Amino acid sequence: MTSLTRFLLVLMLLGCLVVAAPHPSANAQEAQFSLGVGQWVTVGQYTVLFRGLTELLPSYDLYVGSVLAAQFPLSGGGPPRGNEYAYANVTIVTTGVAPDGTAATGIIAVK
Repeated sequence: MTSLTRFLLVLMLLGCLVVAAPHPSANAQEAQFSLGVGQWVTVGQYTVLFRGLTELLPSYDLYVGSVLAAQFPLSGGGPPRGNEYAYANVTIVTTGVAPDGTAATGIIAVK
């Protein structure tokens, strides 16, 4: 095998690895929010409605279009992972809640 053949083989292998590597979705979206009770934020096809506090945890309804997809915290699902709720390809991270539970700030990300 000549050095040119080896070089081309290595180059082709590297090209295959680059093509096969996972790429971030071009459709990934993210939005910061500051919501009062009953207010919502929409990212892509998802809408998050802030409902206030439930057992000291921030409560949200997640809609896909106009269809209710999930309610957080999930009933019987235990507490969220830290300050984060996740459903399918949507993540809601709460960064702050008003002491009286009437407002929340955070980030919604759709991947």
